[in-house]
Amino acid sequence: MQQLSCPRCSKEKVFEVPFFGKDERDKLVKLKIKSSILLVKELIQSFKLSHSTSKFIAAHINKTNGKCHRCNYSSLDGKNIICPKCKSLNFNWN
Repeated sequence: MQQLSCPRCSKEKVFEVPFFGKDERDKLVKLKIKSSILLVKELIQSFKLSHSTSKFIAAHINKTNGKCHRCNYSSLDGKNIICPKCKSLNFNWN
C-alpha cells in the first residue's frame, strides 16, 4: 500500500492505495472509461477497499495517457503524478 493525497482535493486527507499490477491497472482504466460507478464497485468488491478510497482512486484515474483528468494538461509523465497546472493528482496508468 502507498499513502497518497491530492493537493487539489485536500492535502490533509491521505488514502491507502494498493500497488496495482499492469493488468489490474489496464482493467481499471477501461472501467473508468466505461463508468466510474462500475469502477468504484470493482475496487470495493475485488480489492476490498473502502467506498471513500475507491471513489478517490476513481476520481483521479485519467482516461488518456499523459492528460490530466481535471484540466486536460497534456504533458504528464510518470504513474502517480501531480499536474503542474492545476495541482491535481493523476493516476497516469494507461
